[in-house]
Amino acid sequence: MKMLDIHIVRFVHRLSPMIETLHENGKEFDTMDIAKKIQTYMKETGRTQTYLCKRTGLSTTAVSLTLNGKRRLRLDEYCSICNALDVEPDFFLH
Repeated sequence: MKMLDIHIVRFVHRLSPMIETLHENGKEFDTMDIAKKIQTYMKETGRTQTYLCKRTGLSTTAVSLTLNGKRRLRLDEYCSICNALDVEPDFFLH
């Protein structure tokens, strides 16, 4: 199993109860909110979209649209981004 696959399995395992809690409280899982948190973290740590593209293999268009809230963030992309930024998958969920 690849390292990214392991991250995805761990992330899904952690994410499931969080989504259930959000739904119980009448909230939705908002990937746009997560994208804003990622963008803020990148600014705080001095990382650029170019850096993220190189580390994740995502296109500049995909990264730009996602971080600007014009494209939904897929689970595999999210795990790749967390890996590239050296954070645990639940880092942006709080």
